[in-house]
Amino acid sequence: MRSGRGEFGRAEAPVARRRRVFAVVAGIVVAVCVLGLLPRWWSGRDADAWLRGDPVRVHGLAEELVSFEADDDRRRATGAAGVVDGMWGSSRSPRPPGCR
Repeated sequence: MRSGRGEFGRAEAPVARRRRVFAVVAGIVVAVCVLGLLPRWWSGRDADAWLRGDPVRVHGLAEELVSFEADDDRRRATGAAGVVDGMWGSSRSPRPPGCR
């Protein structure tokens, strides 16, 4: 029968406890590093092209902006319901009394 003691008669609980604490601390450190560094890396991977004013990048963004604005103008002119109609300050959303 085992009594929870190691080969030399010492209790194994403090070693297991230290190992568990180390694993938790290591997991927290890894999580903080991943959550702190990965989004920065992902966001900045093409930053040099934006800062240089790369025509392909700038033109693509400009096309997307013009397309969005044209669609927005069309929806406002025709009174078409938007995807988020009634949410986030839509002109037809009901407002609480006393709000402008």
